[in-house]
Parts: sequence; C-alpha cells; structure tokens
Amino acid sequence: RKYIKRLTAEYCIASTLHHENIIETLDIVFENNRAYVIMDYCPHDLFYLLARQHAPVTSDATIDCYFSQLLHGVGYLHQAGIAHLDLKLENCVVAPNGILKIIDFGCAEVVRAPWEMRMRPCEKAKGSQPYVAPEVYAPAPFNGQEADAWAVGIMLICMVERHYPWRMARAAVDDAFRRYLEKRRLAEASSSSSSSSSSSSSSSLASVASFMRSLLPGRPEAWRLVAGLLDPQVSRRWTIAQALADPWTQQIETCHDQQPSTHHRHLGCEGPPVR
Repeated sequence: RKYIKRLTAEYCIASTLHHENIIETLDIVFENNRAYVIMDYCPHDLFYLLARQHAPVTSDATIDCYFSQLLHGVGYLHQAGIAHLDLKLENCVVAPNGILKIIDFGCAEVVRAPWEMRMRPCEKAKGSQPYVAPEVYAPAPFNGQEADAWAVGIMLICMVERHYPWRMARAAVDDAFRRYLEKRRLAEASSSSSSSSSSSSSSSLASVASFMRSLLPGRPEAWRLVAGLLDPQVSRRWTIAQALADPWTQQIETCHDQQPSTHHRHLGCEGPPVR
C-alpha cells in the first residue's frame, strides 16, 4: 500500500509535465494489486549510452547537445515549481530520435505552487550519493532546486570524463571532495586578495573556473559554468537559468523533436534494451 501511494504521488507530478525533455507520462493502471505507469518509449538511459564498451556517444557536439537538453528539461521543471531531487545519468533516457528525456519523479517535490512567491525548503535528504549536494547532508532544510543545479554540474563532468569527481560531497569522508574544497578556497582567496571588492565576485569565479581544469581537462569553455554549478556556497551557486544563459551553453547546437541537428548524430539510441 505504501508503494502504491508513493507511485500515485509520482504519477500526479509526472502527468502534469509536458516538455520535449521530460518523459511523457500517459496513464497509471492498477491490476491484481500491481501498478503500471504508461510512458513514452525510450530504449536507453544516458548512463548506458556513455558507459558501455565502444560507446557511440563520443563527440563533444553530441555530449554538449545532451547536456543542453538536460538543462532545458530541468529549467522547465524549476519554472513549474518542482525540484527533481534525484538527477543522474540513469534518470535521463534517450528516445530513438536522440531527444533526452528526464524520468523518475519518485523523489520530486513541489517546492513552489503557482500562487506562491517563496520557495518551500526540502527537509528530507534524497538522491544518489555521487550527485548529492553538500548541504543536503546537513541537518537543516535546503533548497531543492539548488541541489538539482549541483547534480547537473556533476552530470556534465560524468558525461565528459566518464567518471565521478568524488563519491560523496562530504569532506570528512571523501578525500577527493575535501581536496576540491581546499583548492577552491585557495583559488578564491588568491583572487579576492588581488581584486577590488566591486569585482571580487566575477573575478573569484574566473579564478576558480581556471582551476576547474582538474575536473574537466580539455574543455575550458565549460569551466566557468561548472564552477558556478558546483559552488559549495549555496547563496552563490548558479541557477539553471544562469547556466542556460552562459555563452558556452548559448552556442550549443541543440536537437529538438522537430529539428534534429545537421552537424552531429545521436548514435546507438535506436535499438533495445529496455529495462
């Protein structure tokens, strides 16, 4: 009964969402004490396409297109007042025509109703460990959409580098994350000591952006965006709207349902498996 209640709650959120980068949830069917959610057909998730041997997703243009589609899907969710709270490669599926769609709204929360001006905080830690923002582990309410933005930054690193930057965003238990915080603080301190207070914010981000080469070697055009999304100081972290407005994001050739790219192809999306 608890499972049915949770699935019904997930359906109530998912069925109201209509965007090309969100899975279309068509119906929920109850039969013989089982529940079946009917959705669009998408044969592969993004993790499978990236991780399998001889992965077809190899070109920067293809990866950038997927990332841009992800940003547009999450941006739509956030405009609708929803925090997904479990964004990861496995929760992005790809249709046969190469269109990415976000799935699995089992952890999602409505954080702002249409008539509300302020965001409601989330209180329960959710998500998959490598993608979870550091503030989620603290014993205090957190902003779910800011946690989503952090997860999107982790996803870009995974898409480009094929590995996680750290296993858990807790300095006390993860050395890689502790080193990231230490190096970021040093970069910010160095920047602030050599810049005026009026320009310290943008200068600090630029300094940290160059440090991001350790996480995204060979992709300097994305360093500033990743530095913004992976800011451990929540008040400074980029929103998805800011990420979409970044010059690098703006120039990405992004596929749409009725307008596929003429310069790159999404290979390996057509056939089985479906799990």
